[in-house]
Amino acid sequence: MIYYELDDKVINKYEITYDINRINEIKKEIINNCSKIEHVEIEREYSFNDNYFENKLVKNHTSEPIGFNEYYDGTRSVYLHRFDLLTPPNLVELIDRLLSDDKSAVNEIYFYQEEKVSFDKEIDAKNKEIDSINNSDVDKKINKLKELKELLELKYINRDQKSTKEYYIKLLDYIHVTFISSINISDNNIISDFFNMDFNIENGNIMFTDNKNKEKIINKKP
Repeated sequence: MIYYELDDKVINKYEITYDINRINEIKKEIINNCSKIEHVEIEREYSFNDNYFENKLVKNHTSEPIGFNEYYDGTRSVYLHRFDLLTPPNLVELIDRLLSDDKSAVNEIYFYQEEKVSFDKEIDAKNKEIDSINNSDVDKKINKLKELKELLELKYINRDQKSTKEYYIKLLDYIHVTFISSINISDNNIISDFFNMDFNIENGNIMFTDNKNKEKIINKKP
């Protein structure tokens, strides 16, 4: 991947390479060890066309038949599915973009901030909300206590999830940036004038566009 960077009055050109296999391994580790985990129980009818799980990351998935639904054209089995739903950190999306040669992901990766699953702020906020409710408002207090219980259960389920920091450090080891060359912006202005094109650098890409305000050179026969 060729990457351009504007540094003051100089455009730098780099080649970015990466170890696809190693990075995919790191991606799997991040998904397993850094994702938010939610335990889900859901009833689904059995169907060949059921794509409910198609775009979901799940583990510890079990299912068991619990009954039938009757329809005019037949009977369909109903299953109770239990599984852990994984919501990966943003770093996984950045890796996917990098592996698809999305140059805009490069800068975001190098300025990436560590992520870690935590429910502490939500739990503290919920406790304060509960404390502010008058004891005479029993139903409201009970509902908020149920919400607090769900947060505490989520915290327990995610107790072993790790920060992305150690995996991010590994990721950087498998991304290699090689400087190729640089050119002064004034030189680029000469090139831009010669070709009657304007240039712009955005997200590692250099783009030339027609400048309609410049005179066009017309070839004439001598």
